[in-house]
Amino acid sequence: MEFYNSYYIILYLSANRYISCRFTDVDELTEFLTYSQMEMIQLSRGSFQSEFLATQIGDLYFTRISANQSVQAIGPKQQGYLTFSLVWAAS
Repeated sequence: MEFYNSYYIILYLSANRYISCRFTDVDELTEFLTYSQMEMIQLSRGSFQSEFLATQIGDLYFTRISANQSVQAIGPKQQGYLTFSLVWAAS
């Protein structure tokens, strides 16, 4: 996978894995998240900046996706996972 305007970091901290990625295009973020079969559409105008953070602690997986623009994400529910969203701010 190629990332033109983004960076991708994987750090191994003891037995846990930490992933950090930044994206400047909503299509790059969507391509990165192909495993989730999500479709993402940027709803607001302006330059796009997004960050993906993930870590695993034992059997628990934590992910955080943030963006500076309004984004609509549509996709199937992942089987075997409890998923929830928190909206920190919206305009």
